Amino acid sequence: MCNQTKELGKNPLFLIHAFFFLLFFSVPALNHFNLRLPALDFGIANQAMFSYAGFNDYPSTLILQREQMPYLSLHFSLWVPILSPFSYVFGSYTLLVFQSLALVFAGFYLVKIAKYVQIKNNIIPFLLIQFYSIWAIYAAISDGFHDNTLAACFVPALFLGFLKTEKKLIIIAFVGILISKENMAIWMPALLVSFLISSNQLQKLWKFIGLLLLIDLFYFLLVTQLIMPALNPTGKFEQIDRFSHLGNSIKDIIIYILSHPVDMFKMMFFSHIQPDEMENIKHEFWLVLLASGFIAVIFRPSLIIAFLPLLFQKLWNKEVVFWGINYHYGIEMAPLLSIALILMITRFHSVKIKWILVSLAVFFSTYTTYSKMQNRLSVWYDDKKENIFSSKHYTSNINIKSLDDMLSLINSTDKVSCNSGLVPHLANRKEIFLFPRIENQCKLILLKDCSDVYPLSQEDYKKEIAAISTAAIFGYQYKGFHFAKIAENNDAILYQVKP
Repeated sequence: MCNQTKELGKNPLFLIHAFFFLLFFSVPALNHFNLRLPALDFGIANQAMFSYAGFNDYPSTLILQREQMPYLSLHFSLWVPILSPFSYVFGSYTLLVFQSLALVFAGFYLVKIAKYVQIKNNIIPFLLIQFYSIWAIYAAISDGFHDNTLAACFVPALFLGFLKTEKKLIIIAFVGILISKENMAIWMPALLVSFLISSNQLQKLWKFIGLLLLIDLFYFLLVTQLIMPALNPTGKFEQIDRFSHLGNSIKDIIIYILSHPVDMFKMMFFSHIQPDEMENIKHEFWLVLLASGFIAVIFRPSLIIAFLPLLFQKLWNKEVVFWGINYHYGIEMAPLLSIALILMITRFHSVKIKWILVSLAVFFSTYTTYSKMQNRLSVWYDDKKENIFSSKHYTSNINIKSLDDMLSLINSTDKVSCNSGLVPHLANRKEIFLFPRIENQCKLILLKDCSDVYPLSQEDYKKEIAAISTAAIFGYQYKGFHFAKIAENNDAILYQVKP
């Protein structure tokens, strides 16, 4: 056993996997510890996880300006209930642990792909570093847990299944991707067709893949047209609202796309509203994508099929936040970029050319990620959360120890209203609300100096704190509630809310 451990320690692939697992966990874990991860979506996922862990299905109470609704009506992600038992071990960090493991799982199967296509062993560690350096990974993990990150991590296993014509592996990866999120079923046909052609296994697998495509269609219609609307109090599939500029239903959107091909092509690079200075965000995304390895798709054009739904979903969206390189809206592209790089290298026989290509890929991927951590056009970028090269990422202006003492005054059965960064820590309860929503008989804890005051502006947030403080001092009602101060320190104030 001791000798096996020593051998692992000498294995460069193991060391790379281990280092990046720790890095991928530390980025969101530090942000969680320092109260930087948002109520939307990480707080919502944590509340659902704790609910399922207790064999309950409490509706999410964190939806802004809408009725409470079950987690699965927001996103049909089955990984949260599947992983929920582990919350008894890892607590509010559970989803972050498994997200980090999933990324290493993806790296493990990329190595298997490289070995299967007979890339030399001394090149493979650099291919792995290239994948682990892609900007999309850091953009996703810095904002907490995202179910489509887990979906992306099954993509290398799916492609290896095609290469080896292993139907069992294809099925496992197919299910792993499909249950991650409802929109993965939209991506799946393109992914299957792209991999079927790219792996040169059309004759052997076309019937099997045809069956999977039918299953995928049935699953998509079942989830989006029956299950999610049935769980949603509004009776709608609300994710479609992001494309309301194209139509009010899936049918209308498809008709618009097919009847306006030139406009849809332009929308890949420019805003649907003209003039719009925000369209520079799309241009930045394209530059980053090319620098991160997209140019390798030229050598296996069939892979573009797998990219297209991701690009359409991202760039045809009416919400600016989807267009750029922030958050998790590009994570599915990361394994595709590395697969494209691996397949490109196999096209060359010269070892020297292979080394040049891999070296350029590693350089451009790492440099692009590093430079965009320092500065970017995409709006709402928070370098404290993502820039691992900045000292600000590792520090906080909040005394976490004194804040923990205050949080100990809140019981697990208490209703709570609080700031966004506190929500994931306090999500293990039936009812938790994102301030400024306040409910009767809840405990209200507010940070005095808070950078994330969503959905309020900083000015409005300070006004709310002042108004509640004044109401508590003089004993009058504010917004129909009385506020009794329970505790206060330099960082936060805890109130009991009464009618």
